[in-house]
Amino acid sequence: VALSDYTRDIEADAPRRNSVRDARQEANALLYAGQPPTLRNLRLRVGISQTQLAERIGTSQSQVARLEAGRQEPMLDTLDRIADALGIDPGEVISAARNTRRVA
Repeated sequence: VALSDYTRDIEADAPRRNSVRDARQEANALLYAGQPPTLRNLRLRVGISQTQLAERIGTSQSQVARLEAGRQEPMLDTLDRIADALGIDPGEVISAARNTRRVA
């Protein structure tokens, strides 16, 4: 079974999807406590995957990975779409993008 098939199966099952979301949120809280938020932290705080974020903002998972790794400079409209997708203030996303570049 391909990892993408397994992931798709989990996302289709609400209880499993919620368990994975909760695990992402808990891991984020434990791993990044006290650190300035980055784009990755914001996504994990909401508890979604890179693939889910990519779908919400109309791009690819690999694009999200590049943004989170600081390998690509995000456009302002991309940051705005990320804010909408995560349900957070655009200023927080802009700040997180700056922190991502500092950490990378």
